[in-house]
Amino acid sequence: MGNAKKLTTPSHWGIEIPTSGTTYWMFQPFAIEAGQNVVGGSPNRVYFDTPDVIHALQFFVGLAKTWKVEPSSLIGWTTAPSDFEAGKTAILYHSSSSLASILKSSSFPVGVAMLPNDKRFGSPTGGGNLYILNTGNAAREQAAYSFVRWMTSPAIAAQWSIETGYVATSPAAYGTPKMEQYLRHTPQAAVARNQLRYAEKELATNDGEEIQSLLSNACQAALTSHVTPAQALAASQKQAEATLAQYAK
Repeated sequence: MGNAKKLTTPSHWGIEIPTSGTTYWMFQPFAIEAGQNVVGGSPNRVYFDTPDVIHALQFFVGLAKTWKVEPSSLIGWTTAPSDFEAGKTAILYHSSSSLASILKSSSFPVGVAMLPNDKRFGSPTGGGNLYILNTGNAAREQAAYSFVRWMTSPAIAAQWSIETGYVATSPAAYGTPKMEQYLRHTPQAAVARNQLRYAEKELATNDGEEIQSLLSNACQAALTSHVTPAQALAASQKQAEATLAQYAK
């Protein structure tokens, strides 16, 4: 926060974090770093209103409300990187998938760092998955399997990572000559991979989309209204428990 305050001027913000849409995902690293992930090993339990998570949301909200180093209004997913590229914010929190575009579009040197720690380092994981459905058509399923094998092969996974910024899907991809050469010239692309040593589970539960929305709504309520982080998280915890109760064993 100290650096963001130093970098905040009348012409640009010190930091921007997308806070509309999937707010839960941008907030989750703050909770992990404060000492408590919002989800554990059970698909029917969440930890939204623990002291560490409340502390994390107080800090998250304080960036705009207390220290005024980022906009007080909700920030769009595409707005934040555009502001960074235009020099309207000095620090950007975003998906690694935006890295290639930002490096290409920015007219200044772009540095990348691991997310800062509080009690510990931490980050959630995220990304897309490939599924093969049981259709009863063996030929179609075999074709899908062949495609998935090709898509996740080291050479293709490395190329996908280079062209987007997404973390490649296997250590073997980082061992390909093309990726090794790329990282020598673009060390920024290695940061997200190196941060995996501190990564924890994304908010994935039963009725996952609804539970994710509950946490996003709590974060947004604390950001945009007079509801305190503790009140917002207590309400979302109660709603989440009611939704997940049907899955309790």
